[in-house]
Amino acid sequence: RFTASFLEDNLKGSGKVTSNALAEAFGDDILDVLENDPDKVTDAVQGVSEELARSFAAQVYQEHDFFHKGLKLRQMGLTQTQLKHCIKLGYADIDKIEANPYLLYAVRIAGFETCDRIAGEVSPDGVLTERLAAAFSAAVMRLHENSKSTYLLPDICRRETLKLLNSGPGPEITAPVFEELFETAVTQSNVNKQTAVYRFQDDKCIGCSINDENNR
Repeated sequence: RFTASFLEDNLKGSGKVTSNALAEAFGDDILDVLENDPDKVTDAVQGVSEELARSFAAQVYQEHDFFHKGLKLRQMGLTQTQLKHCIKLGYADIDKIEANPYLLYAVRIAGFETCDRIAGEVSPDGVLTERLAAAFSAAVMRLHENSKSTYLLPDICRRETLKLLNSGPGPEITAPVFEELFETAVTQSNVNKQTAVYRFQDDKCIGCSINDENNR
């Protein structure tokens, strides 16, 4: 499904029917076949002339990186708009995304649920803190959208973060692990400029730790 949709959106001359036929005929090898063996496409897919097949080959050859990276991103479940943002912002390194899908959340390309699903599929190691940081940011954003307030109580943010972590496709996080990593995750979310922890002192707003008294 993702392969056919990617071809339809990006391969000039390939409509929905042709894109579906190409994806069905060649699967994950589609770009290599288009680029290196266009005659095979003509033989396998009805309605694709030699001229059209060579046009496909030229497109993939001329934009090799875009097609190969873009297809992989779409197969991860990103939308056409999201993959274009990845490429435009320099976040189309497939190895880096697979190692830490939450990078896409940190740069506001994809939502937490999308990143969590990708992480569950590629089973990355060592990204638990990044996952908690993304979940914290997402939870705070939802609380803000619901309350229209930026003055959120820490305990509510903490509870909603754990709830979000354990409501999606990712592995369940136990309370002890959550408490051990929560402060580090919040700090990382702040560094990513997605959230801020602050309190008022002498009528001034100052940054502080998640554990400081009267913080928000």
